Amino acid sequence: AVRQMQNLFATSQQAMYLYVDDANKACNPKFAEMMGYSNPAAWAAVKQSFPAAFVADESQEDLIGTYQDAMEHGAGGVMPIVWKRKDGKTVESDVILVPIEVEGHRVALHFVQPVEGDEDDE
Repeated sequence: AVRQMQNLFATSQQAMYLYVDDANKACNPKFAEMMGYSNPAAWAAVKQSFPAAFVADESQEDLIGTYQDAMEHGAGGVMPIVWKRKDGKTVESDVILVPIEVEGHRVALHFVQPVEGDEDDE
């Protein structure tokens, strides 16, 4: 699935990531940077539970529920999500989740738009 997304990841001006499972995920440089990682490979190397590693507590239920709907019903979704960066700061965003089929497997492509002015940068 990641191979098919490489051109989109390389050319998109929007932060995005592809989620298959906790051990199989990929993102573009824009998302890695937003999350405080030096590059997409460093972000993808994190093997712990995706929600625990990357999603603020208050957003976990929304992201998991929308993901489950996408996988079970093929339904896309839009939701506000607060992310946990590597440095512990948070980033508010709007996320568009799109289920796609790749080689017979349904996976979730996420487009992430930080909410301007709400990034917790110092």
